Amino acid sequence: MTNSTDATGGNVRPFSIHIPDERLAEVRERVEKTWWPSEPKFTGDDPWYYGADLATMKDLARFWLDEYDWREHEAHINSFPQFMVGVGDGQEIHTVHVRSGGLPVLVLHGWPNSFHTYLDLVGPMTDPAAHGAPEAAPFDVILPSLPGYAFSPCDRILSPREVASMMQRLMTELGYDRYIVVGGDWGAHIASLMGHDFPENVIAIHIDHSEVRHAGSNIGTGQTGADDATAAEVDFIERETELWGREGAYCHQQLTRPQSLAFAMTDSPVGAAAWLVEKWYAWADVDPETFLQVFSPDRLLTEVLVYILPDRFVTATWLYTGCGDAVLTELNPGERVEVPVSVSAFPDPAFPVPPREFIERSHNVVRYTHISHGGHYPGIEAPEEYVADIREFVAELSRSSAHRLSEAIG
Repeated sequence: MTNSTDATGGNVRPFSIHIPDERLAEVRERVEKTWWPSEPKFTGDDPWYYGADLATMKDLARFWLDEYDWREHEAHINSFPQFMVGVGDGQEIHTVHVRSGGLPVLVLHGWPNSFHTYLDLVGPMTDPAAHGAPEAAPFDVILPSLPGYAFSPCDRILSPREVASMMQRLMTELGYDRYIVVGGDWGAHIASLMGHDFPENVIAIHIDHSEVRHAGSNIGTGQTGADDATAAEVDFIERETELWGREGAYCHQQLTRPQSLAFAMTDSPVGAAAWLVEKWYAWADVDPETFLQVFSPDRLLTEVLVYILPDRFVTATWLYTGCGDAVLTELNPGERVEVPVSVSAFPDPAFPVPPREFIERSHNVVRYTHISHGGHYPGIEAPEEYVADIREFVAELSRSSAHRLSEAIG
């Protein structure tokens, strides 16, 4: 990895993580004194059917107390160059920024994950030759924490569109006028808004969810938003609506009453872990037997502690509240994201990716790739396929618009 602060503004300062020993001790004490809930008798195949599995959470707590070492993971994160970048109105954005001299790629996470979820992709993207892809071009990688997540503080409720504007300001402060955006979950939402609102800066976007949509098609409504919907679109909406009835309670709570949730989750590290880890399980392409193989206890606890240690559990939920009444952003009739768009369609069990024709109603889809395995967290579940799809998209862009890409490479 290389690190340079050339061509950046005065709002960029180096940063590293160091959680005080006292904070680690406080969290440990609360884990030790956890009050465990009752659990109903269940004879089905999935012990997670009613929510977080008691036995798994007890095992995770034991691992937390007896084997897990935050300092080891903190040191690993600090091996990457990190910065705090001012983006206006007193807001700073925590950012991993690795320069390679290649095309700049802004990578945006979502919930319940974090910048840490994508950290293992930085090496293959910035130094592909050292990671088994000697013919691939390197990227500059910009990997921020969204406002209110991880080490990006936030003291107010922001809408996804406001966050999109902040991400554009982030790229300007880091010296980039033209770049590509990659995102999943909220990251896909913000990537689409950036493509729509800043087409002079955003060369293209790569998403693995469709969270900015054409009018009348918001999640949970059961509507396609189209008089000429295809059979595939109708089937998708029916499946999505059925799944949303099962999976959407967390979203409604965070959308409407996040502060009521906050007291219990801020006071109980295991409670917060259960709320987050259950979504890692339910939204991944896994089953009870493979869950802790795909997502190791070390991985899960680090993802959880990135929320707990800097006290970001509730501030991360405010992005839901910032949506107002609608979960997703609907474009006005006739509006589209016109920059080139690539879609990775993973078999997400909770949030299925719409068919291509559905996304094309709101986006200029130039590439749509079905990938056989991996759910809501492709950077962990299918990292090689995910990075390869990003690279292939950029390669296709370079063949069709080489002059636009060359302008973005410093």
